[in-house]
Amino acid sequence: MRAELPVPVEEFVGHFAAAGGKHLQSTLVRSRNQQIAKSVLESAPSLREKARIHAIRAPKASLWLSSLRSRREHLLTDDDFRIGLRLRFGLPPVDHMPDACGQCHADLQSDPWHYLCCPGRLITARHNSCTCAICAWVTRLGGYAKYEPKGLGHDEEKKALRPDGRWEFGASCILGDITIHHALAQSHIAKSSKGPLLSIQDVISEKKKKYADIARDEKAKFHVFALETTGGFSTQANAAVDALVEASKAVHYVWAPKEVTFGLKRVLAVAVQRGNAEIVLAGLRRDSR
Repeated sequence: MRAELPVPVEEFVGHFAAAGGKHLQSTLVRSRNQQIAKSVLESAPSLREKARIHAIRAPKASLWLSSLRSRREHLLTDDDFRIGLRLRFGLPPVDHMPDACGQCHADLQSDPWHYLCCPGRLITARHNSCTCAICAWVTRLGGYAKYEPKGLGHDEEKKALRPDGRWEFGASCILGDITIHHALAQSHIAKSSKGPLLSIQDVISEKKKKYADIARDEKAKFHVFALETTGGFSTQANAAVDALVEASKAVHYVWAPKEVTFGLKRVLAVAVQRGNAEIVLAGLRRDSR
């Protein structure tokens, strides 16, 4: 236990007496929790398990668990909640999984959550639900929201590119693109096992490079709403929400910034889990016949 204290035991009393005893309990609890997390991570039996532990420790990864029940957009059905918890706890979607994905024939015994990254209509629907949630909140903030705007930029070759949204507050213009990344996909395990939100960084870099010229031509700021299927929010996603709130100060609105920030983040967190459940359950219905 001595090794787990935040300061050497000989200096313990003097250290916290000098600080007036403030935050002693939270400091000790945080230190103990960090030691437990380190122990669990070190004892993980596989790279996949390490990747899962890192994923559920990412910022805001547990936000959907505390979603309010006072708004429809925060509601999760029993199936939504069950699928979300099984993913979080490292369990397969159901105890007896089909042998293979009926769409691409991937092995579901070795990768039971493959459905979350198998391209299909419901993957797109999950993505679109997040885009619509952002557009709705921009409207509530008094801004103008355009879903998948066309014909942006001066380069004819790039006019076919469409970011997920264009949001305007007075003279401020923000372009944004959304990505929902499955860090536990077979192709990402090696990188995801080394730390939270590592495998998503390549996707973010690609998005920024893809839309850099368009953002410059439109005199707009570009942000990536990069989320993970396990609930984590990348630094860029948090910065994107903050940018919308800051831009909204150019117009009059009745929502307090904190309420807006946490409200939008909760809606996005819930939308991802709803989409996950829909994708997984549809795949199970198809492949369990």
